[in-house]
Amino acid sequence: MQQPDPLELRPHTSIIVEELLAELKGQKPPIGDLLARLRGRAYGLLLLVISILSLIPGLSFIGGVIIIIFAAQMTIGRAVPLLPGIIARRRVPIAPVARYIGYVLPSLRFVERFVRPRLAIATIEPARAIAGIVLIGLGVTLFIPFPFSQIAPALAASVVSIGLLERDGVAFLAGLVLSFAALLLSVWTAMIAWKTFVGVFG
Repeated sequence: MQQPDPLELRPHTSIIVEELLAELKGQKPPIGDLLARLRGRAYGLLLLVISILSLIPGLSFIGGVIIIIFAAQMTIGRAVPLLPGIIARRRVPIAPVARYIGYVLPSLRFVERFVRPRLAIATIEPARAIAGIVLIGLGVTLFIPFPFSQIAPALAASVVSIGLLERDGVAFLAGLVLSFAALLLSVWTAMIAWKTFVGVFG
C-alpha cells in the first residue's frame, strides 16, 4: 500500500493557531514562547501579518524595517525568529490576542482553500534563504516615500509568506515572480520620485 505523503497530512495554519490559543486560554505566555510553539510556521505567519500591515499608508516604513530584520535571520538559517530579550520575555494575555486572531482567521481560512503542500521547492531549506534575500529587497523598497508605492512589494511579500507558511511551491514561485516584478516597479517609481525631486528643487 502506498504511504500518504506526510506533507498532505500537514494541518493548515489556522488549525494550529486555533489549537494553540485553546491550549493557552487564560494564560499570559512570553512572546518568545509563542513563536517557539509555532516552530517552522513562525516566520511565515509573522511576515504575512507584517506584509499586510505594510499595505496601510504610513506603516510601510516600519513594516519594511521589521521585514528586513526577520528576513535576514531567515537567510542565515535561524529556525525561529530572534527577538530582543526584553520583547521575547514580555508576557501577553491570550484573550485580546485571541480576539484579534478571530478577525484574521476567516481571511486565512479563505486563502487556505487555494493553497496546499505541493512542489518540493517550498519544503527544502534553501527555499527559506532565497525567500529571505528576496524579502530583504522588498523590505528596502517599502522605504520609498511615494504614494501607493508600498502596495506591490507588500502584496508580493504576502504571497511569498503564504507559500512558506503552507509549504506551497506554486504560491512560493508565484511570489518570487511577483517580487521581481515589484522590485522593478519600485526601481522605476524611485527614479520618477528622484526626477520629480530634482525638477522641483534642482
